[in-house]
Amino acid sequence: MGTVLAFDLAEPFRSVTPPLFSIGLLLFSFLISPRWMIFWAVVYSAIVACILLNPALYSVFSGGWSPPEILSHKFRVLGFCSTAFFSCLFCSTLDRLRRKRDMLDNLILRMPLPVVVSGIDGEIHLLNERARQLLGRNSSDLQKSLFFDLLAPKKAQGKCIAAYLNFFKLGIDTEDSLDLELAGRPIRAEVAIIESNSPKLVTMLLPDDSEHTHDKPRT
Repeated sequence: MGTVLAFDLAEPFRSVTPPLFSIGLLLFSFLISPRWMIFWAVVYSAIVACILLNPALYSVFSGGWSPPEILSHKFRVLGFCSTAFFSCLFCSTLDRLRRKRDMLDNLILRMPLPVVVSGIDGEIHLLNERARQLLGRNSSDLQKSLFFDLLAPKKAQGKCIAAYLNFFKLGIDTEDSLDLELAGRPIRAEVAIIESNSPKLVTMLLPDDSEHTHDKPRT
């Protein structure tokens, strides 16, 4: 704000504070919280209104030029306030979407089953602690891993990839599943799609209970 006002005082043309402040508010809507967005929208709108509606102050920021009338300035103030309102609304909407995404990620991380979230290209975006334990990898090892490299059956990788891509193209029925393989052993998996601009596949790995029967006490 200080930089814009100092520049506006130094340059010899008419006031450029309103358009520069509009750019600033639109940028803020991506970067700050809704509460701060409202605060700065009010502050910026008040400054713009003072400059445009006060001929003497406008003359200071316009190299000594005085407007013959301020009716057009009233419309400019109205337009700036509309931009400020839109910026607040967009910031609030973006914040709600981020909160929903964080809630979904937190839910996946807390699930008792191993869960892997991946994109249409197979890149892994998220997996919970149970999935990391099952895969025997840590987070850094899996950052750039592909779903197919970790879980696709070696002898039927092409079929697995085709089925994987069909989930994004054709959708998922309630009975759909994915045949996977882990360390040479088949593993069952149930799938679901997270609908968004970039859909993601949620794969829930279902370990075979029979693998743990040797841990049960004998009678």
